[in-house]
Amino acid sequence: MRLTLSAARHPAVRRSHQSRAAEVGLAHNGLSDSARWQALDGVSPERDHGQMVFEVVDGPRIERRSSVPTVGIRLVTPFRGMLATRDRLLAELFSWLDDRGVQAEGPFYLRLHVVDMAADMDIEVGVAGVVAEGAGRVTAGTMPAGEYAILAYRGSSLQANRMLLGWVDDSERSFDANPASGAWAGRYEILRTDPRVERRKTAWTTELAFLLAAYG
Repeated sequence: MRLTLSAARHPAVRRSHQSRAAEVGLAHNGLSDSARWQALDGVSPERDHGQMVFEVVDGPRIERRSSVPTVGIRLVTPFRGMLATRDRLLAELFSWLDDRGVQAEGPFYLRLHVVDMAADMDIEVGVAGVVAEGAGRVTAGTMPAGEYAILAYRGSSLQANRMLLGWVDDSERSFDANPASGAWAGRYEILRTDPRVERRKTAWTTELAFLLAAYG
């Protein structure tokens, strides 16, 4: 499904409560959520007649997943320019894997451990499905098991995050997250496209996978 949406919020994904926006990391702190996500993108989104292009590939839906071993690099970085940091960490991780002859089919991912758009983000860049001992800045970890809200897309990360966050907000489910601290038990942006093969970010298919709190 390919949608052309303006940068203004789409009615289908309206949020019902301001406090909910704070919980998911879209609270207003000087900049609008739109401005913050556009700053995060780090690259110009694909556009059609001056509007952002957003293509839904899969979802939104809920999927139960088993735990998966990972290796990755975790650090704290300012929100602005975060994706440039992600790209540098990906390059560092590629070299680490190559130097050790570790076969990594992926997928690669960005994990948001703590979301604070007004200050610093606690992030991890890693690869799933790899069993290896950490060394240096690379440590072993796990994608936690549980039910995830899933949305795969190409194009605007702003529209994708809004859609998935709003979809869960309109349901009876909630995220496994702490509104006070901004900590998330499992918030992933998973690259279905291998960035080692396809360098053009506009061609990437990205999967948002946000862990849900236990139901009932």
